[in-house]
Amino acid sequence: MVIYFLAFKEFAHYKKNITESISKLFPDFFHDIKIEKKILPVSWKYCENFILKNSIFKQEGHSCLLILGMHERECFSLEMNSLNFCFGKDINGMFKFGRIFRKAPILIKTNLSFNSFFRNSILSKILKISFYPGIYLCNFVYYLSLYSFASKFPIILVHVPKKVELTHALNIIKLILIRLLKYEKN
Repeated sequence: MVIYFLAFKEFAHYKKNITESISKLFPDFFHDIKIEKKILPVSWKYCENFILKNSIFKQEGHSCLLILGMHERECFSLEMNSLNFCFGKDINGMFKFGRIFRKAPILIKTNLSFNSFFRNSILSKILKISFYPGIYLCNFVYYLSLYSFASKFPIILVHVPKKVELTHALNIIKLILIRLLKYEKN
C-alpha cells in the first residue's frame, strides 16, 4: 500500500509554496505505509505528463492520492469537485485557457463519499467543504487524476492556506491521512 502525495513548487509572485514545505517535512512512512512524495513544478506540460504517463498510478495496491494546493483563503478546504477547465500562465510562459479534455464532463465529483468521510470526524470542524477548486494547476492535476484513476483509488485535493504555521499544517494533513486510512478499511 502506498499513499501518493503531490505538492507544488513556488510560482509567480509567491517566493514560497507551503505545500512544498509540508511535503519536504512529511515523513516517508506514515502508520507503516510508504509515502511517495512528488513536488511538481508549476508547469502544465510537466504535470500532464506526470499524471497521464506515470506508470506508478497504473499499478495495483495503492491507498490514495493526496494533492495539496495553496490558496488565498484562511482555511483548509477539501475540494468536492474538479472542473474540466483551466486558465493561467505557468513558469515556462505557457498560457492555457479552456477545457482540459474536449469531450469529457465539465465537472467530476471526488470519488470519496463525503458523508462517510466526515461522519464522527474531527475533520468536520477543521476543514471547509469547497465546491470551487479554482481553474489553475491544482484543479488541472485533480481533474486529470480523477478522470484517469478515480476507479482505482481515492483521490482528494486539499487547499492549504498560504499563511499557516507549518507544524499546524502538518498535523492537519496527518489527520486527513488517518481518516483516509480508516475510510479505506470500511
